[in-house]
Amino acid sequence: MSSLGISRKIALVIAAAASLLGVAWSGENGQPAYTDMDVELNTTTAVAPSACQAGDSKSCTIFLGKHGDLSNCVQGLDVCSGGEWTGCIDEASLSENPELLSQLSAAE
Repeated sequence: MSSLGISRKIALVIAAAASLLGVAWSGENGQPAYTDMDVELNTTTAVAPSACQAGDSKSCTIFLGKHGDLSNCVQGLDVCSGGEWTGCIDEASLSENPELLSQLSAAE
């Protein structure tokens, strides 16, 4: 085998190793890297709260954000407490603390 053939093989091995190391060092873990420009947060304007009767409730949605065409949200419940709406409380919080709903409803 000529020295030119050996040099080419060594060059190919070095190029392949450099390519593999480049991928390994790039930090790619298969997870997308989101930036603040990728996520749209809820930018709705606040609406003046309306008066309500203690104990009233209505379903609501908490918008968590949007990435591309995917919107993330959770369902919740808005409860009238002391004549004002509490704001949307997620269903998980209500199920973890069943007394919360009765406490809010009873507040005058």
